[in-house]
Amino acid sequence: MSEGRSLREPLLLLAIVSIALMRKVFEQNLVSHMLLELPLLSVCGSVLARRFVHVFDRLGQTVDAGGATGVALALLIFAFWMLPRSIDQSLSSPLLELGKFVTLPIAGAVLTLSWYRIPRVAIGILKCNLVSMLLVMSWIYTVSPSRLCNSYLRGDQDLLGEIVGILGIALGVVFGTSVFIGSTGAELPPKISSKREWDTANDNP
Repeated sequence: MSEGRSLREPLLLLAIVSIALMRKVFEQNLVSHMLLELPLLSVCGSVLARRFVHVFDRLGQTVDAGGATGVALALLIFAFWMLPRSIDQSLSSPLLELGKFVTLPIAGAVLTLSWYRIPRVAIGILKCNLVSMLLVMSWIYTVSPSRLCNSYLRGDQDLLGEIVGILGIALGVVFGTSVFIGSTGAELPPKISSKREWDTANDNP
């Protein structure tokens, strides 16, 4: 168990480096760029945050006691990278490309560290916001009369819009069903002040 955990950080760092080295593969297509590369970078940051939660917890209690600060920062980063202009310019600007590989893992980490601090009502609001954001994004990409990302074909844009729309509807059904069957979402762990408590909360669903 401890050996597996000790290997987690190198493996995650290797994953981020691998994504960076394979970025040309991911970025050949708008769909893989938006729905594979960006989420994978965020997930890497999220898993790293779970490993080092004991390092940041005390700071979080001071500047992110209710979770709102961290969630707001993460949402701002995600919103920026959902903009077609941001995606387009990252392909031609090495500085912006570097920023993508830095800010998205940070967003995933911050969201993970803040998630257990926010109240259940806020979690419901965030779920509704996610569904509406995906549906709006789908509508924009599919009805736009011109290409939003000049680096990609119009067919890629239409395909992305359709997939995002299906994803938004599916998540809406899942979230809505959880409400009707009496579930308000995943159980939040108790207030965590140590690495051991975080591991216990994650090992006991």
